Amino acid sequence: MNDIEALARQKKAELRRLQRELEQLEALKSRRLKVTSPEIKELARSIQSLAKDRMMETEAVLELIRQAIERYPLKGKGGKPRGTVPPKYRNPDNPSETWTGRGRKPRWVVAALERGLTLDDLRIRD
Repeated sequence: MNDIEALARQKKAELRRLQRELEQLEALKSRRLKVTSPEIKELARSIQSLAKDRMMETEAVLELIRQAIERYPLKGKGGKPRGTVPPKYRNPDNPSETWTGRGRKPRWVVAALERGLTLDDLRIRD
């Protein structure tokens, strides 16, 4: 009799879990969430696989991921924001135009290089 009661409790717990998953799926469907990116689809498959391997609910795995992100925040490309940098180059034709040497070359730099000047020719001397 105890085996039957234990099995009944187990099945009821499984039914509750399935009902929660069904509610989550219906909520996603109602929002008409479309997952089109292959990377997102692969991530979803990985999370589901991890949940299955660990015998956990998908929501529990997502909660562990959220906790890890809070504990170890993701950083941008460099981690620290870049500060302002003084200009290194000046347009000889218009001294008000300067360039730090970062990012895309301004048109005046490209034009000067095409005329045969070098970046060293455009460098600001202290």
